[in-house]
Amino acid sequence: MKNILVYGTILFDHINNDFFIGGCHTNVAAHCAKLGMNTTMVSCIGNDALGKDAVNWMQSIGVNTENIAVDKKHQTGTVEVDVTNPQDPQYEILDDVAYDHIQIPKEKFAQLIEKKFDFMYFSTVEQRHDISADTLYVLLDKLDSRYRFFDINLRKDCFTIPRIIKSLEKTDILKVNEEELVFMGESILHLVADEGTIVRKVMEQFSIQIIIVTRSNKGASAFWESKRVDIDSIDTKVVDTVGAGDAFSAAFISCFSETGNIEAALKAGTLLGSYVVGKRSAVPEYTNEILKQVKAYISQY
Repeated sequence: MKNILVYGTILFDHINNDFFIGGCHTNVAAHCAKLGMNTTMVSCIGNDALGKDAVNWMQSIGVNTENIAVDKKHQTGTVEVDVTNPQDPQYEILDDVAYDHIQIPKEKFAQLIEKKFDFMYFSTVEQRHDISADTLYVLLDKLDSRYRFFDINLRKDCFTIPRIIKSLEKTDILKVNEEELVFMGESILHLVADEGTIVRKVMEQFSIQIIIVTRSNKGASAFWESKRVDIDSIDTKVVDTVGAGDAFSAAFISCFSETGNIEAALKAGTLLGSYVVGKRSAVPEYTNEILKQVKAYISQY
């Protein structure tokens, strides 16, 4: 069983008067656990009902919650999600919540860095305030992890260019969508160029091993060394796209950690992402068939 540490947000998406546990990190951790990875979550919740519900739910699906702190001063995070256009959900993220104040006690930190992880997953939203950002950077420096997976996942008012650059300097595998890649070209490389040029420059400047570019309903691509592979999307009736990218990341990580095969991992990610697009929840119940199909990519290689 492969090991992953997921660092970041625990929050609830507020969609059409209902609360759904979410946040890219929670979603990735949940999917990784459901796919059989030994999954550790590092985050912070409020001392409230939503926080308790989140921990109970994650424990029920096998996520290790020992490193989820409770903040008595700040509430568990929430996000207002507008799915009027299911292809392009809009997010309003509540500021200064518990996950903006992630800290790891010395004893637990010492225990974490003694362990070996196959993957560490992180993003940008958890870096918007100094406390959680600084904790992340210490983990990136000290944690024994074979791959550091940076899902850039840009959200309005939740990132800065210096912090993106600092993250890229610690990244082995980068996941971006097409718009985020263009943004990186303009704001970090200070150039307007074709996709291949931007990818190559980012890989060279930051010594990144693999870059994944997701293309919504047009599939995904992966770039590494001088190679490229493209995977078509799977035709699915869209319910909403919330969490589809997180399912993609988790399935990619789960498959790649077992096989080292980038094409198989892309196919697994595309398959699980398309499954989630057809569901209301970001982490829906798996059918036996979808679990069998995703895991088939692992057994084939």
